Amino acid sequence: MKLKTNVSENSLRRTFVEQGFDESQIRFLINSVNENVDIRLFADKRFSYEKMRALKDGIALGFDMTPCAKESVTVQEIRREIRRRIWLIEYNVPAEVRNDYFEYVDLIGE
Repeated sequence: MKLKTNVSENSLRRTFVEQGFDESQIRFLINSVNENVDIRLFADKRFSYEKMRALKDGIALGFDMTPCAKESVTVQEIRREIRRRIWLIEYNVPAEVRNDYFEYVDLIGE
């Protein structure tokens, strides 16, 4: 299988393994690449799968998640920051998008 970057999934997987990512992180990163998501912000082996997912969710909502992409920031703090930004007028997040996000977070239990 070729990814959108013309790198084979096996090649990408080998690279992630060599860098020390665990299997859940690797699957998540490969899926993100397949979705054409820029993984540079959250592709850090020190970040749990859950932390990577939370950062990606914020990015998908159009937020700059750079301030949250630190080892010291917890998943709960990232989720709290996303919730805070969703309600800020300056981000203009539509009600349907807000509701979908909150349903999703309830579904995954975060």
